[in-house]
Amino acid sequence: MRRIYVRNTCHETLHIAIRMRAPGGFWISQCWWKFRPHEGNFLGDENGRRLYTDNGLIYYYAESATKLWSGKYTRTCNGRILGMREHTYVDSDGDVYVQLWCNNRRLLGEAFSTQTATPEDMEFKHTHADTQALEH
Repeated sequence: MRRIYVRNTCHETLHIAIRMRAPGGFWISQCWWKFRPHEGNFLGDENGRRLYTDNGLIYYYAESATKLWSGKYTRTCNGRILGMREHTYVDSDGDVYVQLWCNNRRLLGEAFSTQTATPEDMEFKHTHADTQALEH
């Protein structure tokens, strides 16, 4: 089992949604975790329990007031359609590691970019979760 660690290295607060394969093999989309500037931790559920995935592949979408980290993989979370990025970086502890940099994002309203986020760490409790067992 792998934990998911996210780090916000930007000067703005951001919110993130993820899609992951849960223990048991089914895919779930969960949102929203709030990340303050330069904050990092493991993702947790609404009860403070850490989330685990059974592989090293996740998808994520993040946004701040002026920035957007998105990709070509469309998924729905809490009724909102999101373009998610594929992410496969696993750190030396075996955990999925996502680092969100301000320089690997696009401004809201800009055309899609194929840049990928570099790996790192973070923990937030989400306020909502969509745990539909959807096909990958």
